[in-house]
Amino acid sequence: MRKEFLLHCCFAACALSAGAEPLRHVEFGTQLFPPYVVELQERASGPMVDVLNAACRSLGWNCNARIYPWRRAVDLMERAEIDGLFPLLDVPARHERMWMSVPVVDGRYVFFSRRGVDFAYRGPESLAGHEIGVFGPSGTSMTLQDLAAGAQAKVRLERDNLVALKMLAAGRYGERGLVFANEQVALWLLASNAMTGLQSSGGAKDIYYVFGLTRRRVSAADSAAFDEALKELCRTGQTAELVKPYGVPASACTTAPVRR
Repeated sequence: MRKEFLLHCCFAACALSAGAEPLRHVEFGTQLFPPYVVELQERASGPMVDVLNAACRSLGWNCNARIYPWRRAVDLMERAEIDGLFPLLDVPARHERMWMSVPVVDGRYVFFSRRGVDFAYRGPESLAGHEIGVFGPSGTSMTLQDLAAGAQAKVRLERDNLVALKMLAAGRYGERGLVFANEQVALWLLASNAMTGLQSSGGAKDIYYVFGLTRRRVSAADSAAFDEALKELCRTGQTAELVKPYGVPASACTTAPVRR
């Protein structure tokens, strides 16, 4: 009897200890990428941050999203000094190092030109002879390089979208210059910086953004649990409600990561 009593006490103590464990801390890196990621009171905010926080709460994770210059955030991820990175495009080149989540929010890539320029994107062949600014290296620049392959277009990588738009407006890409960017990001930047003289010149590709978790710090089981939390938020309509105030569309609910 005494042995059984001691064993019972041991199991009870273990259970209490397990229940008293602190929340797991998960560190994410991101960038200023309005309207998807903005800064509010010196903290990362916006639709993707709100969805992240909701998913982490449901898992009992203590998640923190910190804004960095994008290249710095990518470097921290590659050195496994942070656990996650967003917003990301789900491209095959990233799968070796990261677990990619299900789609969270949608967007669209478009070309911008100087106002009055006779250009409309009608496929990769229409890019021939153009100089095109794009934020990179990034998923955006990867997408553009795929589109422009074989089109004899010159791609110029810039440190952020605003620099690319300013270069275009100043004629630094030539009279037929273009910028390739997320439509909502570019429109937000043009409006917030009172920039004029540019026009949208054709949509190129529908996209969606995901969260990435580094395989060096996050297990397959934890990645799967994070995905399930995101799926549940989508199924119950919480994702759509969280992103609605920011004017960005939630991605369609899916049971597995998809590419398009």
